[in-house]
Amino acid sequence: MKCPECGTEMKDGEKKCPNCGAKRPGYFNFIKRRQLREKETAEILERSYIHKEDVSKTQVTQLRVTYRGTLNEEFARAGIKTAVSALFMLCCITVIALRQYTKLLDGLDTIGTAIVLLGAFLLLFGNGASVANSAYYLAKLNALKKQGVGVSKINYGKNPTAVYAGRVYEVAVAEGCPACSSPTAMHIEQVQDMLVAVCNADRNHLYKLDKARVINAVMESEYKRSGLAYTPLELEKEEGIGEEDAPAAEQSDTAQSVQNDTKQSQTANAESQASAESQDKAVKEGEASQSDTPKAE
Repeated sequence: MKCPECGTEMKDGEKKCPNCGAKRPGYFNFIKRRQLREKETAEILERSYIHKEDVSKTQVTQLRVTYRGTLNEEFARAGIKTAVSALFMLCCITVIALRQYTKLLDGLDTIGTAIVLLGAFLLLFGNGASVANSAYYLAKLNALKKQGVGVSKINYGKNPTAVYAGRVYEVAVAEGCPACSSPTAMHIEQVQDMLVAVCNADRNHLYKLDKARVINAVMESEYKRSGLAYTPLELEKEEGIGEEDAPAAEQSDTAQSVQNDTKQSQTANAESQASAESQDKAVKEGEASQSDTPKAE
């Protein structure tokens, strides 16, 4: 548990914080202990969530694309998996109903009945989760099919799925983490509409993954596999002035040059005016000296 005042980790058995001396919340102080647990949970979730400003501008470029089959084949596999899970659920419900409403399982002792019912309930909930997961995968895959070409991370713990030309692919990072001294694998996560390559060893190492680059890698893989021609998508510019900012930069450079020329011309005019004034002053002084000189008789 952490200290409620300074956040220092307190060992089991310590009644006071070793850092600030604050008292440890009492065992029966449920409200305070619950607040501390909620605060620690919020901190853990905050560290695990990826923020856009924390992602490095360095982009991952080396990707590995695996062909999984056509959309129809992928729909068939997911449909079969859903049907099998639903069948197991039906069997579990049947076993529970037989035990509850019939005498077919009365021959089992108490321990045997408990084992059968426990296994039936576990299989029921496990296959229920599998059916929900497969249904979600089918829905997301159908959304990618409507787009025609796209990439999305559908299932947690698995690589993103890409759809192109009626075919399904799996995309993974083929390079190691640039920030780690030793070769470290990376996985891909998705935050809203942003793909991010995350280091498996240090979650603070986050790198941008441009979707256009992913789709280009998928199209390149399909070109090598079947010879299907493609037009590469334009990649996102990493840094520097973009095309839309170039005219503004040119205008600012032009304005700066005009301003410099104006300053130079003003300086030249001032210098020429000063020289003219000095010449006029010299002429006037010469005339005055001549008028003061007495005429020869």
